[in-house]
Amino acid sequence: MSLSISFYVNAQEITMEYTLSYINAKLGACCSIDVNKGILNAVFHERGQLMREDNVNIAELDDSSVKYDDINKMLVINCKGAPNKKCVNRDIPAYGSKGVYRPYARISWEVYLTPEKAAALEKAFEFMIRKVMDPKYKRTEPFE
Repeated sequence: MSLSISFYVNAQEITMEYTLSYINAKLGACCSIDVNKGILNAVFHERGQLMREDNVNIAELDDSSVKYDDINKMLVINCKGAPNKKCVNRDIPAYGSKGVYRPYARISWEVYLTPEKAAALEKAFEFMIRKVMDPKYKRTEPFE
């Protein structure tokens, strides 16, 4: 019986909602992401205060560049054409009431993961980008 249940779970199509929930759980309390109309919005908090907000059109991200840097404990996604092309708009309101706006050639998250968890998070981000670019793109294999 457990074999058929395992097969059924593995055969289910992964949804965008599941993917975002999975990514947010792995990122932890410091940050969260959402996707709306092809725009990735990443919000970063420190001690309950909004520290920065990154926005990027997912079409401008290089899905083949999703990598976990184990030395710096960062998951990084480059813009297509990086480092010359800057596609990430970063708002840093913690610098005052007007905030600071800067363009960046990558989006990144500081996360402390094992190699296995890092590989799974990379797969989730790659799927998220591909699913936004092609709504018919499917995945049934779990990230972990």
